[in-house]
Amino acid sequence: MTLPVIGDILAQLRIRPTEKSVEKFLKILFHDPEKIPKNLAEKILKQRLEWGFEEWRKWYLKTLHQGVGWKGQKINFLEKIPELKIPTLVIGGKNDRIIPSTQMQNVLNMSYKAWLLDPSKTLVRYFPFENCGHWPQMEKSEEFNQIVSQFLFARSKKTNNKQTTRGPA
Repeated sequence: MTLPVIGDILAQLRIRPTEKSVEKFLKILFHDPEKIPKNLAEKILKQRLEWGFEEWRKWYLKTLHQGVGWKGQKINFLEKIPELKIPTLVIGGKNDRIIPSTQMQNVLNMSYKAWLLDPSKTLVRYFPFENCGHWPQMEKSEEFNQIVSQFLFARSKKTNNKQTTRGPA
């Protein structure tokens, strides 16, 4: 059975999420369960309940069907990384159970080879967090914010330098 079939069956069973089921899901996203904020499962569950189960179920199925088809994932975005022509920062956890860091490293190697052949392509920057799962912006929030800020600052500095060195219009 494929994910869409299983997802459709689960959604039709009308199994309502519980705080326990949300906690289990969070333990998949986080490498270190101690980093899960105390009331995060409760907040997520509350949001789902505020939507109402039917609204959540429609959203879930729509999201599932957009990304996954009968033959698996419709678009593998990781394979598109070497085609990027804009500055790109990819952040991931080395202990990600959803997108393994080894898979990401293979894609970035492809990106580097593409850049060597055609320097107009962007050399993608990858920052893998040690002891981190799929949600680095939550699990390593301070470090995540610092890395993103440094990347954006460097990009804005380069953009400003290009604008100031152009001369009069």
